[in-house]
Amino acid sequence: MDYCVFAALTFLLTAVCAQDSRSDLNEHCLTVGDCKSIGYFCARNRTCQCRPSYIASRNGDKCVGYVGERCKYDEHCIDGAYCDGNVRCQCKEFYYPSEDGRTCSSSDTQTLYQRLAIPLVMFTICSNMYFNT
Repeated sequence: MDYCVFAALTFLLTAVCAQDSRSDLNEHCLTVGDCKSIGYFCARNRTCQCRPSYIASRNGDKCVGYVGERCKYDEHCIDGAYCDGNVRCQCKEFYYPSEDGRTCSSSDTQTLYQRLAIPLVMFTICSNMYFNT
């Protein structure tokens, strides 16, 4: 029985200690090694900040990478993206990157645009023909 309790406590202690204890966004640091490893640097004001090509998440609590940036988990990527092979952020299926890779838009957005654009163009052409005659 004592062995089981010891083993359980050892497992729990290992799990807690193995978590990344480095600083998150806007937390104190002295060197870059004090900040989380992916997407952060230690700024002059001694706080962890987002590297170029990474931005603060919607909650403002962590840095997330644009399309093509380094990642280890999906949470390291912008909304609409995932971490492909635990290496680089890529847009999810049916999502498309913007030209600068800063956003991933769903196909619904593009389809809605396409659905509205064609009738709008046709209306413009027809109204010009009607009113110019």
